[in-house]
Amino acid sequence: MIISFAIMECITIAAVVALCFLVLKPCEHQWQGATCELPVTCTLCGEAAGDPLGHNWKEATCLEPESCVVCGTTTGEALGHNWSDATCSTAKTCQVCGVTDGEALGHSWVDATYSAPKTCRICGETEGRALTKTSSTPSGSNETGSNETSRSRCPICGKEASRRQTQYCSSHDCVGDCPYPAKHSGSAWGSFCEFHSCRHLNCLSTPTVGVGYCGAHGG
Repeated sequence: MIISFAIMECITIAAVVALCFLVLKPCEHQWQGATCELPVTCTLCGEAAGDPLGHNWKEATCLEPESCVVCGTTTGEALGHNWSDATCSTAKTCQVCGVTDGEALGHSWVDATYSAPKTCRICGETEGRALTKTSSTPSGSNETGSNETSRSRCPICGKEASRRQTQYCSSHDCVGDCPYPAKHSGSAWGSFCEFHSCRHLNCLSTPTVGVGYCGAHGG
């Protein structure tokens, strides 16, 4: 019994020594590289060394929030587009990134006159030159030929007058069967003569009898 007890005691001591050896033995670290948020770390024992790398941020854009170019982590929200309205020549455009949406409005042209070239009523852009008066054949001319040769030329576009009793073509005559030319209102030619329409720019109201303007314009 004494011998057996001695043997058991030896075995216990050996086990304790072996356990101590295992516990106290230095870890053979297997290091994992540092990340934006974690330092170099041992995958066996968790021991860390050094500092995290830290994020390398890329500024937010119209479509994407601020993001780390290393790990892809994001923060905040996208800026969103800062739109400028469409114009005659450009579509709706983001002032930050330059992306466009839709199409340009397109010009709204007013025909050239003797005092102004063809002009866009929206943006004021002009095209060409103001009209110049052209010589015309009097309606009572004795020249031979058809009625076409006895008509004058429209002073607005140069086309032949539509009727002998007016100097304007059909595009610029007063509407209906009126023989008078379309009125000149401000800087734009109207579609009614002075007898049938207010003289105020772009107004198509009928003026009060005996005056040149409708009631809305101080007639």
